[in-house]
Amino acid sequence: MNEEIDKLLESLNEIEDKEIAKQLEEIIKVNKDGENFIINLSHDLRTPINIIISVVQLLLSRDNIKRDLKTVEYLDILRRNSYKLLKLANNMVDAAKISNNCYKIHKENIEVISFIENLIISIDKYAKQKNIDVIFDTNKEEVIIGIDPEALDRILINIISNSIKYSKENTSIFVNVFAKNDYINIHIKDSGRGISSDKLELVFNRYEQAEESDSKMGSGIGLDLVKGLVYAQSGEINIASVINVGTEIILKFPNKKEENIRESKKMNSDDKIQQLEIEFSDIYL
Repeated sequence: MNEEIDKLLESLNEIEDKEIAKQLEEIIKVNKDGENFIINLSHDLRTPINIIISVVQLLLSRDNIKRDLKTVEYLDILRRNSYKLLKLANNMVDAAKISNNCYKIHKENIEVISFIENLIISIDKYAKQKNIDVIFDTNKEEVIIGIDPEALDRILINIISNSIKYSKENTSIFVNVFAKNDYINIHIKDSGRGISSDKLELVFNRYEQAEESDSKMGSGIGLDLVKGLVYAQSGEINIASVINVGTEIILKFPNKKEENIRESKKMNSDDKIQQLEIEFSDIYL
């Protein structure tokens, strides 16, 4: 959407018909106003959702509540659905920011192989709930690149959670990293239900879904956000899929370090756990 707007802006000077030019300007303004409305609305939603989550967590920590298994079950349902709403609000905010070119990327020089491997270890317990193995392999043991670690986290968690969501039980998801001279390629391949070739172009469209809706389908915002986060770091993303065989997503990032950037910071373990709980909230409802 943002690329289309840029092209329209570039073409305005070439349009002699002032009325058409005025109409195009109005369309562009409406789109930007719509994006700003989404950002503001999502920000407003996050505050009450976070309050609900905090209250639920406080109740779940009490001994008298812990002894009432039915109450614990209901509170857990409330918590997971709150996480699902929070995930949607967060994705809406960041997708809108990317569309408006105001999402800030903070690159750090990180050792990307161990970063991905540790992330997969964190994700493993969610995969095991469906008896799915996440298998990691790499052609290099250590590679340092300049990348935004939080953005890379969100990209990989989103893609792998989708793979888990749509994969059958007792299957495997393969995450392979191939480090080359100029680029790092990350392949995520599953044995899920797949996507038909005529629907692949819809996968990264925020306003459409590649498959018919069912109880596990998301909003469609997640992969649109993934694409934006990849492109914001000079990366590429490609997808291949076959119905009833599986889907493979390939990420490509420049294999280079950045100069004069901040030191790498590790995410707080509690923050990491909550991030994973939020991302996987729509799988185990």
